[in-house]
Amino acid sequence: MSKKDDDHKILIIDENKKEREVLAGTLLRSGYTCGQATGGLQGISMMEQERFSLILIAAEMDQMGGVETLCHIRSLYPSGVLPIIIMAKDHDPELEKECKGFGSTDFTVVEQNRNIIIRLIVRHIEAFLKKNKGKKIKPKDNILGVKPAK
Repeated sequence: MSKKDDDHKILIIDENKKEREVLAGTLLRSGYTCGQATGGLQGISMMEQERFSLILIAAEMDQMGGVETLCHIRSLYPSGVLPIIIMAKDHDPELEKECKGFGSTDFTVVEQNRNIIIRLIVRHIEAFLKKNKGKKIKPKDNILGVKPAK
């Protein structure tokens, strides 16, 4: 898999600007294209306009929490259709179990070595590509009424 392939854009959803920018910088240096959303609603709106290969969601957000954002996205993209990784500040087994119950593909602690997060992303994108064999990711519904870009 070529990491430099623009067809494999990653969306980072996090209210914390610094965390979002640090992670985006790491991904950009690793050859990935990123979209950044300041919260769940903006992230969902961006997903209706652009195609992403993987979504990273901060667990701790005020306006629309990570679990709520995950549930909204899973209503559009069922499990197995789009990889979603939840990022938490600390390891919380209960939160991890809850997120996986609502359809997160994986759970990671943001403060880990960024190389671990990159390896996790590569693993999930490769698994997605193998499973879907180049199919386009499309939402099953349009809950915000925004027409996807063509």
